[in-house]
Amino acid sequence: MKISLNGKQIDAGAGRTVLEAARAAGVFIPALCDIPRLEPFGGCRLCLIEISGRRGYVPACCTSVEAGMTVLSETPALQKIRREILELILTEHPNACLICTEKESCDEHKSTIRKVGETTGCVLCPNNGRCELQDVVEAVGLDRVRFPAVYRNIDIKKTDPFFDRDYNLCILCGRCVRTCQEERGAGTISFIRRGSEAVVGTVLDVPLLEAGCQMCGACVDACPTGALTERALKYERPAERTDSIICPVCGMGCRMDVSLLGGRIIGSRPSPDGPANGGQACVRGRFLLREIPGSDLRITRPMIRRKKDLEEVEWAEALDFVAGRLKSFKKDEIGLVYSTQLTTEDIFALKKFGRDVLKTKRVLPSSASGAPDMMMDLAGTNGSISSLICDLNAVAEADTLVVCGSDLPRAHPIAWVNVLKALKKDAGLVVAGTADSSMDRHADVTLRVMPGGESALYGLLAGKMITNGREKSGALGPGYEKVFAFYE
Repeated sequence: MKISLNGKQIDAGAGRTVLEAARAAGVFIPALCDIPRLEPFGGCRLCLIEISGRRGYVPACCTSVEAGMTVLSETPALQKIRREILELILTEHPNACLICTEKESCDEHKSTIRKVGETTGCVLCPNNGRCELQDVVEAVGLDRVRFPAVYRNIDIKKTDPFFDRDYNLCILCGRCVRTCQEERGAGTISFIRRGSEAVVGTVLDVPLLEAGCQMCGACVDACPTGALTERALKYERPAERTDSIICPVCGMGCRMDVSLLGGRIIGSRPSPDGPANGGQACVRGRFLLREIPGSDLRITRPMIRRKKDLEEVEWAEALDFVAGRLKSFKKDEIGLVYSTQLTTEDIFALKKFGRDVLKTKRVLPSSASGAPDMMMDLAGTNGSISSLICDLNAVAEADTLVVCGSDLPRAHPIAWVNVLKALKKDAGLVVAGTADSSMDRHADVTLRVMPGGESALYGLLAGKMITNGREKSGALGPGYEKVFAFYE
């Protein structure tokens, strides 16, 4: 499908909005309330466009493309409307620096002035240079604000552990509120009060943690201004470079963009195109990654226990010691236990070492659920269960989900984000565990299992799936007969 945008023919896939099609084609249409992954909101009205054959102007973020559509987004009339809208937005946002004619010299003469408690201008803001509002003001050519500015004088909220909330800089775009609700399913924050007193906050204005915040930082990443600011980065110099890494904190495989300064990590953000996390992160990856390399708890040198104490040794001595001890055992006396926080590559290497070198099949995760060994053997074949490694994007497309023994919003928040996507498509959810879970309120069925009874539950569920599979498709592949005989 093709449409005409400002006189140029561009490709626009079916189901896209005009704003999405413009972004894909590299055409800038200002929008402060819209970001990818969120439902169209149409709040700021800055993305107004003109469509041939239609009366008036429509928001690009809420208008679906149609074949042969002719769209204009940069006419003088539209730019004038955008400037007027921005003027209204800036009546309750510090604007002197935004329209200052001498702002180009600020970087040279006021490089440390942002280290203040109260932000009344761009040069005082820790988000200076990374603010979308600055970009939009420049794009539409705003050079004056005709209406009197009002400083709201709202106390900066510093009760939360990782970021500050300065709602004097908030433009009420709603991106943080919608991200918290639509992406994370937490619904911790919302608009409170009305009219000129409207602000983003929690019920009864309690701290975020008391309101159930996951501290994932998604609201901070969504904020277009400096209203939500990571505290650890407030007074850091700009990063020298940014690298993309796989977060080592757990085994989810989230891609993170880390900011480096002087050889150390000063901050981390989820990569927008990360295949595992899709622009989302948990509290550990978002705010604690910078603390890991220099942590006193991190083991950086090999150690050998002699008598009661652990002593640091060189790698060669440590490897010789381990090899000598392993040689003293028979292959059926050796077992390897690994942390579930290891990466897939590390687990593969460990299993290969156990199988090819130590000649043992006893390689298990530290949190093994007690599932029957034959089910573990079946996994990885061409049978009904093809792999124990699940594609998170497939989770979002599932019809029914069974979560056993894990409180995903707390233990694996990124997996929970994909479960939420499935629930929005009316997927069924069964939650089983030994204790109450924060997922219970979303579940269609909740099962309580006595501690130690997980294996029986998994066996029953697996038996049902295998029975249904046989009825639908006959033989399920290698290993099927052994498993089915067990459940009969």
